[in-house]
Amino acid sequence: GDAYIDLDTFDFYVKASGAWVLSGNIKGDSNENVSPDHNGTIGLEFYPLNDTECAVGVGTAICLEEIVIPSTYKGLKVTTISEFRDSMNCSTGFYGCENLKTITIPDSVTTIGYSAFSSCDSLTSVTIPDSVTTIGDYAFYYCTSLTSVTIGDSVTTIGEDAFYWCFSLTSVTMGDSVTTIGDWAFRDCD
Repeated sequence: GDAYIDLDTFDFYVKASGAWVLSGNIKGDSNENVSPDHNGTIGLEFYPLNDTECAVGVGTAICLEEIVIPSTYKGLKVTTISEFRDSMNCSTGFYGCENLKTITIPDSVTTIGYSAFSSCDSLTSVTIPDSVTTIGDYAFYYCTSLTSVTIGDSVTTIGEDAFYWCFSLTSVTMGDSVTTIGDWAFRDCD
């Protein structure tokens, strides 16, 4: 649909890959704060990992409040939440999505990458499905509004600093499958 940009509150930059990202006060003509239906793929970026699997990152959906990650994209199973990389690389996970309040992670995902949701200051709760086995280092670092986390029964590894500086975190539910919790994984959580 139609969209407009508040020129006083937006940032525009081009990634090294040539992809562009627009962040700020972006509004569409309907469902403006929810990722569009179309299999959940509009605004997300997908990175093939092999012939059957891919990773997902935020792409141009960086300003949305609610994102639903699809389980498949163009015949590839979405197995990885992309890690954050510096500005010279194209993979950014969901790092710094300041408006993101709700993220739906499908049962196809097995890995949440390094710093994948770091600095998502509006994210209030997250459910990590049973399919996930690894939560990467700094995965939810500095998610200051995060109050509750439910960790699926297949997670074996929670990385270093995974929930560090989640000041509002008061409830963590996890199964017996966790065998490794990295240093400072829950440091400075109330």
